Amino acid sequence: MIKSIEMAKITLAEIYNFKKEEFDRSVTRKSNVVKARRILVYFLVNDLNLKYVEIPKHMKCLKTHAGALHHYNKMVNFMELYKEEKESYSLFKEEMIKKGITSLEKELMNQLKIKNEANTYINQLKNMINEA
Repeated sequence: MIKSIEMAKITLAEIYNFKKEEFDRSVTRKSNVVKARRILVYFLVNDLNLKYVEIPKHMKCLKTHAGALHHYNKMVNFMELYKEEKESYSLFKEEMIKKGITSLEKELMNQLKIKNEANTYINQLKNMINEA
């Protein structure tokens, strides 16, 4: 998951034309950086299922969960009000997919593999019990 977060930062920095390190600078109020932060928080909550309290660990510019919650709510509101915000998020997701960075599918496939292995093992145990 950390790799996905870092690649999301890199992708957003490329899209919005700033250095990745800007995510960790709390003093910057440049509109392109703030917009990228909102998108990143939204991605972390919606796609990576991070809790608000976990986000400051990955974004040093946010000191507490309240900052993450603020950015998330702003993004939700902006996406409802402005078509451009939805398009910005879609562009970001497309870039992540193009780069093959989004590990969500990989994680899902891994979880399905683990589930199938567990089911196979359970069935083997059931067979052993039935034979005994």
